[in-house]
Amino acid sequence: MKQLKHVGIIPDGMRRWSASKNISLIKSYKSTYNLSEKIISFFFNNNVSILSVYALSSDNLKRDSLELLAIKKTLLFFINNYLYDICNKWGAKFIAVGNYKELDDNKLTNSIHKLEKNTKFNNKKKIYALINYDPFFEISKINRINKKQISLDDFFVKEPVDLLIRTGSVRRTSNFLPLQISYAELYFINKLFTETHLKDYQAALNYYYSVKRKFGK
Repeated sequence: MKQLKHVGIIPDGMRRWSASKNISLIKSYKSTYNLSEKIISFFFNNNVSILSVYALSSDNLKRDSLELLAIKKTLLFFINNYLYDICNKWGAKFIAVGNYKELDDNKLTNSIHKLEKNTKFNNKKKIYALINYDPFFEISKINRINKKQISLDDFFVKEPVDLLIRTGSVRRTSNFLPLQISYAELYFINKLFTETHLKDYQAALNYYYSVKRKFGK
């Protein structure tokens, strides 16, 4: 059976769930904490060694200031109150991917940096968090390398994604690691992220193992 090593996740739909339930964005995002922890544990329990999660794209920074404040506050809370325990439990290294130092939020950037520092020697699993991520920013960094030919080893995320899962009924990749997902299997869940269950992610795993991957051959 082919090994599933690297799963990418685009958790979409919190704003729509907030509107449908008539609750604040902060409450909407906070409602995903326990679910997010369960999803991470689910994949790690299923021998996945790398998770890449879209937390905040550079395009998201164009949103209303109140929306951005809700995202930043809840991301800070999740890092400080959940991710430390998750990383310690699984021996996972946390790596922030993107220009997160330009978020104009010292508490958040300091917290991200501290988590990276405290988990840098963990070597059993990896959690890549895409924060203020823009593939063009990543490529601009690589362009400074004096090499005739580049490879994924030169990128922030060095491992190809095997399976990309997106919730929220939207069928697009939204600049999610475009080179790393070149041959990824794509799986779309027709539910808002907050409404998903572990059985939905099990179905994604079942789909992945049912597909014969040819990599263009």
